[in-house]
Amino acid sequence: MRKFTAMLSASLVLLANIFMTSCIKNEEPLPPNFLIIFTDDQGYDDLSHHGNLYLETPNIDRLACESVEFSNFHAAPLCAPSRASLLSGRQFLKTGVWGVHRGHDYLNLDETTIAEVLQKNGYATGMMGKWHSGHPDAWQPWNRGFDHAWVAKLYQHGDCLVTYNGMEQHRGGWATDTLTEIAIRFMREHADEPFFCYLPYMAPHGQWRAPEEYIDKYRSKNLSEELSTVNAMIDHIDVNVGRLMEFLDESGLAKNTIV
Repeated sequence: MRKFTAMLSASLVLLANIFMTSCIKNEEPLPPNFLIIFTDDQGYDDLSHHGNLYLETPNIDRLACESVEFSNFHAAPLCAPSRASLLSGRQFLKTGVWGVHRGHDYLNLDETTIAEVLQKNGYATGMMGKWHSGHPDAWQPWNRGFDHAWVAKLYQHGDCLVTYNGMEQHRGGWATDTLTEIAIRFMREHADEPFFCYLPYMAPHGQWRAPEEYIDKYRSKNLSEELSTVNAMIDHIDVNVGRLMEFLDESGLAKNTIV
């Protein structure tokens, strides 16, 4: 039976509970895989599941219906503080992060990340997308518990440029598509061992850009150009969430992967 957890807080306490309750009587338990999907600056009502009458997000809606959902949940009002809490399991002000620029986004080096905990417990760890938790090398994800890190150039939505473990790589294409492809490849390559896949998309953070066919869908609903475009970005995320779920189902990984 698929075990999904949506809107995961990534608390280290939660992970500890998952490990303790995953035991099967008289059998050696298989450590669960983890896939965390994290969107950037998306609002609570930016989903059809939460009552948006214009957006079409069937894949995320399906995931929500199969999941545990935190209905009384509070995030920081900015992305870097939210990332700090997600990665550390701690209140963001305790981690040294309280803004998004001028060093206010640096996750203290003495903080322990979820990736470090899982890495020390035999997990293959990978992230692909927006880091924004400190810029110098010591703060980069490949030094914060991630074996493999593809860091996307911020808000370059249409022609994706990534740095892999400090080495620049030009991949091209829409960032949301490209990062999904990297995530699927990472999970496929590590299917025979427990893995932690952290996929922090840059969308729908501005500058708002999306494939024209997605924007046209919302233009036809008589929405403004700006609203049509941001809705298109979220729709594009939803399609890629569908790709991820399809991969997990077809590969057989869904039965032991917590999303």
